[in-house]
This record gives sequence, structure tokens and C-alpha cells, in this order.
Amino acid sequence: MLLIVTSVCSPPEIDFGRIEMNKQKEYLENDRIQYNCHPGYDLEGSDWITCKKEGWIPPPKCFAPCILTKQQLDDRNLLLNDGQRHSEWIRNGHTIEFTCRKGYSIVSPSVRKCVDGNLTLPSCNSSETSIAAAFTSRRLLPLVLNSSSQVICPAPRIENGSFFPLWMSYNIEDIIYTTCKPGYMLESHKNSSKCTKGGWLPNPKCVRKQCDFPHIENGALSWSNIYYSDVSFPKKVGQTIGFKCNHGFLPRNKKHWDRIKCTNFGWDPEPQCYKQCIPPKHLPHGRVTYNYGNTFIDGDEISFNCDMGYYPEHHLPIATCRNNDWFPTLNCVSTDVTLASSGNVTYPKPLRVIHL
Repeated sequence: MLLIVTSVCSPPEIDFGRIEMNKQKEYLENDRIQYNCHPGYDLEGSDWITCKKEGWIPPPKCFAPCILTKQQLDDRNLLLNDGQRHSEWIRNGHTIEFTCRKGYSIVSPSVRKCVDGNLTLPSCNSSETSIAAAFTSRRLLPLVLNSSSQVICPAPRIENGSFFPLWMSYNIEDIIYTTCKPGYMLESHKNSSKCTKGGWLPNPKCVRKQCDFPHIENGALSWSNIYYSDVSFPKKVGQTIGFKCNHGFLPRNKKHWDRIKCTNFGWDPEPQCYKQCIPPKHLPHGRVTYNYGNTFIDGDEISFNCDMGYYPEHHLPIATCRNNDWFPTLNCVSTDVTLASSGNVTYPKPLRVIHL
């Protein structure tokens, strides 16, 4: 007897995160779950992970933000880029720029990046010490002060995102940092934008995230896309994939397979499988009008005609496919029937024309 042992994964223990979809007590190999991080924490890569022999792939990870205190700034004679001195919260992967108090010069780089809760701060040296060192090493550069710096960049309007610092307008060389809402990403993949003569560069714009593995109710992707999902997804904008529907269901194109395309706004069209309706083969006292071989799915309409002396029971000779059935029911009733039970509504018999 052949014994097949299937790998089982326990629910992942996600620091600063939680499972969003497909919560179970245990998971079989190739089962997938979606997780999310607590507010302020950021996940790396896809929010979908897969149960494998070696565990959850990729391992779920929520990256911590960095907390910058006023005391840390004071200890190093640092100021924020806007010249203020206050505590700040920086998301993982985002950067922050520093300057020094008057009489001090910064040891570059002045821009530092938050990496999973860790932020290395720059140092400030006394200006006299810095100038002497510059002369000694022959690296002193002439300083050109532009006293007529003009405001040229208005505050950007960012849909599905926010930015800081918040001002009504900005001077040339000013920098802002953009954060997108969940489900969106920066089009330029850079969270900082600089005010230039040509406007904000790069343009701070939030677009939908690249297309992740789609879960299709009553349908599935091709075998290769499922088996290699960990390396095949997310898809880039412009890429296409095929999917098929289970027995009794059809995609919108009513064929065995359909294709969807990754766009800036997600999968287009949304991959869906619709319940199929079978047209009636025989309609007493009437006939259904459709071409042989036609297929019908949820939302499709079909028309029918009643024989002389009969009329559609529900007044209109049209029915709509809904969940593998037709609504209202296709039925032809005699014009002699009086609907007394529903009130005083009576269908009149055909008028006779009398010639005088």
C-alpha cells in the first residue's frame, strides 16, 4: 500500500501582523493565506504566503517603523529638514533629511533611511572645525547663497496617498515624502520627490499595486501558474494570464478559457465564473427564440413568443438567467384566463369590429 504523506503547516506566528483570509487550524501543502500588518508596520513583497515542506514561503514579516525623539536631536545638535526640532515617526523603508543647528555642519549623508525600526543618525561638527578640515584636505567648495529663492511648487494633490511635510507651497530643492494607502504603490517606486523648475520630480503618484495571485470562485488558473505561484506573482502591468471555470460555469467570453490583463488598476476584467443556464427545450403554447448552440450565463436574457390565443404569464416575453434558472418563469397562458384572484384585473378578449 502506498502511503502519501502531505506536509502540514501550523498557522504562522506573525509579529505585529495577523491573518486576513483563509484562517484555519492547520494547512496542507500549497495552501495559501493572506496576512496584513498592524497599523504603522509594513510587509515586504506579497501579502500572500504559501505552505511548503520547509514552512511558510516567503516567511511573513512585518517591518517596524522608526521613532525619532526630540532628545535624540538635541544630543546631536540636529534639526529636521524644515528647521524644526520635534519627535518624528518614520515608516520602514522611508527616508528623512536632517540639518544642523546654527554653528554646526552636518557629516554627510544628511538623508537617512529607516530599516525595520533602526535609524542611524548623522553627526554635526562645529563649523570652525569643518572649515579647517576642508582647507586642510583642499575640499572646500565655494558656497553660493541664493537670497531670492522663489516658491515654485504648489502642494501636490495625491489621490490614495499622503505626504509630509505639509506646506501650502515649496521652494526649489525642497523634498517631500509620499506614503500610499494600502493596496496602492508609488508609480516611481521612490517615496521622495524634489521641487524643481519643472515641478515635482519624480511625480508623487499612487497607483494600484501590481497584480497578485487571483483567487477565482468556481474557477482556477492554469496548472503552471498555480504550481509556480511563488515566483510567478505578482504580475507586472501589461502581463496576461489565462483561467478556466469549473463544470457548469463559464467566463464572460463563454468559452472554456479566458484571459485577464494586469493593469494599473488591477486585473482587467476581474476574473469571474458565471453560473450557466440551459434554455428550455420545449415551451407549451409557445417557442423560445435563440440560435442553436448559444450559451447563457448569469445576467443573459432570452426571449420567447406565445401562440395565438396565449400571452406571457408575467406580461413580458423576456426572462433573465439567474443562478442556473430563468426568471421570471417562461410560461404562456390562455387569454381566456381571468386573474380574479389577484384583484379586479381582467385581460380582455380580442375586440370584434362590427361594420355598419
